[in-house]
Amino acid sequence: MFEGVRKITGKQVPRVRIIKDKNGKLLADQNKVKDKWLEYFHELYNPCTPTDQSVLSEMAPSQNRDTPTLHLLKAEVQAVVARMFLSLFMLFLSSNSSV
Repeated sequence: MFEGVRKITGKQVPRVRIIKDKNGKLLADQNKVKDKWLEYFHELYNPCTPTDQSVLSEMAPSQNRDTPTLHLLKAEVQAVVARMFLSLFMLFLSSNSSV
């Protein structure tokens, strides 16, 4: 898919081959670079957010007993989106593992 987009746009996208770890050490090994990106995105999209139980207890129950209403919290939606993004990112890494 990305190759098709590049053909259409004609732009070259530079690849990151060397990055720094948390301690500022340069990582040149491609497996370590991929691991660092995985760690970065995991921390970015999976923050440790505590659940405020008072919000859950204050939520009004469903008025329609035949069809229960789903009350989605913002944190729940963010967690699902983060898992989806992480899955797509892992798929992208595995498809470019020969790079």
